[in-house]
Amino acid sequence: MAKTLKELLRDIERKRECLNRAEKRLGIKSKYVLKKSQELDALLNEYAARTIACMEK
Repeated sequence: MAKTLKELLRDIERKRECLNRAEKRLGIKSKYVLKKSQELDALLNEYAARTIACMEK
């Protein structure tokens, strides 16, 4: 089932918080931090694409 934009924003905020905690604990060069950053990027890209799609309707 597709997530609503509200659910997607919630997921983005949770991922951002997780990333910030991990960076403080493990450092910016950690492979785990890189993975979480990429996951956040994917969520942000999905949000941007869906927002643009809504504007074009």
